[in-house]
Amino acid sequence: MRSENQAVYETNALYEKEVQDYLAQNLNLLGAPKLKLIAVEHPVKFGRDVGRIDILAMDADGFHVVIEVKRGTAGRGAIGQIQSYMGAISDANPGEKVRGILVS
Repeated sequence: MRSENQAVYETNALYEKEVQDYLAQNLNLLGAPKLKLIAVEHPVKFGRDVGRIDILAMDADGFHVVIEVKRGTAGRGAIGQIQSYMGAISDANPGEKVRGILVS
């Protein structure tokens, strides 16, 4: 039997995933010109940690764009998370520019 906290967590995760999927199909809503989808849930490794970038895109200037989706108000941890993901993309693509967008 699931606890009430477990049910709330699963519901929040579902909403976040729905927003992520919607944004992946509608990147123009983010206000960055001509974003092109590269991947959803893109796996990255940084140090000993492994994570998944919610949405990875390329912008009109050739920058990789890391898009992190959070439901509700994003805390400080979200900033550190997106910076880690941006660093991982930068390390995997030396010399290429990376930008980040946090959607909350």
